[in-house]
Amino acid sequence: MPAAKLAPVGRRLSDAAQLAIVLRQAQWDIDNLAFELPTDQAGTAECRKLADELTELATLLRRYPG
Repeated sequence: MPAAKLAPVGRRLSDAAQLAIVLRQAQWDIDNLAFELPTDQAGTAECRKLADELTELATLLRRYPG
């Protein structure tokens, strides 16, 4: 899933805040897939989509300067 995009309101979010949003979205997506897999509500496409999201997240975490 693509990372959530937020419209700026007043000021730009810090890099840490932006990363926190991406981390929370990944957590929700992992939770959803964990719930859907045993009930056959998700398949190969959903697994691959989450794997791609986690790969992108790993790259963001490796590049995080904090």
